[in-house]
Amino acid sequence: MKAPDPSSSVPSADPLESSWLNDPLNYAIKCFIAFLQTVFEKAPVRAFHWSQDFKITELVITEENPVNVESVERKPAISVVEGPTRFSGTSLDELVKQDATTGEEFHTDLLPGTMSLNCLSRVRQEARFLAWISARSIWNLRKLFIRETYFQEVGRNITIGSVTPAGALVQGDTEGEWHACTVSCPFFLQWADTVTPLTTDWNGSPIRNLREIKGQLSTRMGQIPQPRPDPRCWGTELKPPRIRGRLIQQQQPEPEPDPSEKSKPIHQGFKI
Repeated sequence: MKAPDPSSSVPSADPLESSWLNDPLNYAIKCFIAFLQTVFEKAPVRAFHWSQDFKITELVITEENPVNVESVERKPAISVVEGPTRFSGTSLDELVKQDATTGEEFHTDLLPGTMSLNCLSRVRQEARFLAWISARSIWNLRKLFIRETYFQEVGRNITIGSVTPAGALVQGDTEGEWHACTVSCPFFLQWADTVTPLTTDWNGSPIRNLREIKGQLSTRMGQIPQPRPDPRCWGTELKPPRIRGRLIQQQQPEPEPDPSEKSKPIHQGFKI
């Protein structure tokens, strides 16, 4: 019996409740770290295999920045760092709808940002390889990210930087033997919030819920606009036809005879 395709059913994260303790930024960090851990968990042993057990893992995936050499124990690492994220202001007031009965407003906007994956290793080629595997996996599996809550776009226009010494990213690297290759991955998050008005307005007056709207129209007869005359048909005021300035005489149709002037048959008893 053929085993089911694991890619056909990919579990997604639970939606975040719009509350004080939840935010999409930390949620994005968790999604990237969980994605990288899942990818490298499938890697063969001795080929940057990741494991939850720190003693046997061959790769460290963390949010720590700068990375401490003592914490990673000189193992290759991927440091996930979130770049600036801003509100893009895609529409006027970002207002989607408003409840006329309660005054509740529903706003939504896109948050573009960039996630930096700092691939660290003491071997230059290993840092470049980790950067390539990370960028490639996010690119060809980006639909898994889009299935996650709040992600609208991710995994396109990825940039892989050059390999440079990582003295600023690895804390305690006195010998300068650590190298870094940074992957910049743009993403778009969509966030929505609901704003409910208070029970009183700015001067303390109570806000009452809208129940009905009445309208009344009145006018004066003298101010009623008079109907416009019938528009003149096209062609009634055309000039008579001419050839080289000479008027063309048109034969006028003969007028129809008056019915009262017609002769009457004799058999009707009229005198002639």
